Amino acid sequence: MRSSIATTSAEPARPVRALLTTLGVVAAIVVVRQLGIDTEVNIPKFFDYAPNMLRIGSGVFNPDFDVFPMLGKYARETLEIAVLGTLIGAFLAVPVSFFAARNLMRRTVPTTGLYFVVRAVLSVIRTVPTLLWGLLFLVAAGPGPFAGVLAISAFTVGILAKLYSEAIESIDWGQIEAVTAAGGSPLHVIRFGVVPQVFPFFIAHTLYGFEINIHSAFVLGFIGAGGMGFIILEFIQLFMYRATGTALIVTVIMTLTIDYSSAWLRAKIL
Repeated sequence: MRSSIATTSAEPARPVRALLTTLGVVAAIVVVRQLGIDTEVNIPKFFDYAPNMLRIGSGVFNPDFDVFPMLGKYARETLEIAVLGTLIGAFLAVPVSFFAARNLMRRTVPTTGLYFVVRAVLSVIRTVPTLLWGLLFLVAAGPGPFAGVLAISAFTVGILAKLYSEAIESIDWGQIEAVTAAGGSPLHVIRFGVVPQVFPFFIAHTLYGFEINIHSAFVLGFIGAGGMGFIILEFIQLFMYRATGTALIVTVIMTLTIDYSSAWLRAKIL
């Protein structure tokens, strides 16, 4: 008797489940179709212009060695933009990170208010992508690598200050209490209780920021902020496909070298 009741109750559930599954599939198809319409997906057009991409790809296997001296200049410029932007951003992020650390600032009402203000400002800075920072600084500083340095510096402050503050929040509070018990001032607490604990993390996070900034420095060149992106865009506009492929080779080698070197150094530090 019980088994027949269970079977009878399960039978209506199967058509309902099948109906819901069908409706879900139809809804997914409708959504994907609408996304394709909104983003102007055009497969035939893609295949019509795909040979141009293949020409650039052929340049990778048949590089133009005559442009290597020129590429060396722009590769160095890209590296310099990333290095200087990272250093400036890290230099500014260090003091800001102490004001953004919960365990240091959430002690009194005034410092708590300052903590939330600093956190909000850093969130706004991180919300603005590096490319938009580049456009803003191109208006202020004009085309060239200096605009790229400023854009990377601005974004680096936001990301590194957050990472630094998280490192400060994870410190061993016992060392701070020991310095305080010995009569140390707030500066002594930071110098002898906080800095020795967070310094390795600061270096590792800075290297991570540098990895990100190398990629950003390449992209910023496409809007006129100097570096490899600038010369790659010029090659494409002049239909110099072999030179474009050669520039891509240099870009990939440079990026991979920095990524793996940075990862190795961070592993050694931490």
